[in-house]
Amino acid sequence: MSRIPQPSKRCKHCRARLRRRPGEWPSWFKRRNFCNADCQRLYRKPRGDYSPRTRYRKILANGKPRQEHRVVMEQVLERPLRRDEYVHHLNGDGFDNRPDNLVVVSAHDHAQWHQNKHPRHKQCIICGRPFTPNPTKRGRQRACGWQCGKQLRGLVLSGQLPALGKDVTVSHVHHLAYQGVTLTIREWSNRLGIKYATIFYRLKHGWSIDRVLQQND
Repeated sequence: MSRIPQPSKRCKHCRARLRRRPGEWPSWFKRRNFCNADCQRLYRKPRGDYSPRTRYRKILANGKPRQEHRVVMEQVLERPLRRDEYVHHLNGDGFDNRPDNLVVVSAHDHAQWHQNKHPRHKQCIICGRPFTPNPTKRGRQRACGWQCGKQLRGLVLSGQLPALGKDVTVSHVHHLAYQGVTLTIREWSNRLGIKYATIFYRLKHGWSIDRVLQQND
């Protein structure tokens, strides 16, 4: 009976080939991206003046890289912070580490602070009905369902409403309305002589409907 070949993976830091360890479950090996803890620590060390994993500014304190906002708060309190103490940025800017912009909170309060950043209940911008947005889309969801969402995308593409977040997705665009004429992307391409891929690219990168259908000289 032939052995099943192991999937090919490489360490994100040293690029060495990763192999399953004795007794390591396949699901564990699938999640493992480094060959050892040293490679993981070196890969996640500060690059420049911020951490690539947490997007906070890091500095050297006592010869070790540490998050600057925690160091600043320790200097204000004149004591080291405990592991269960979190430092929250009041204005939401992770690089603004002024003492008056930092506050020490517990893990529960910090999670509640971020969860309540956007309202849990909204009013649909199309039909006016109240709805509960998806917990991961509270900041950008403006329509209650797919039917209202389809109308909202049409209004955004026509320029009647400003774009916000990911209201407009190229995969949802079937017709474009411009100057009273509604055609498909392929029909606009044939009518204006613009490549289909060009219109698709412009829509994907958030161009306005006037710029999308503008012919290049």
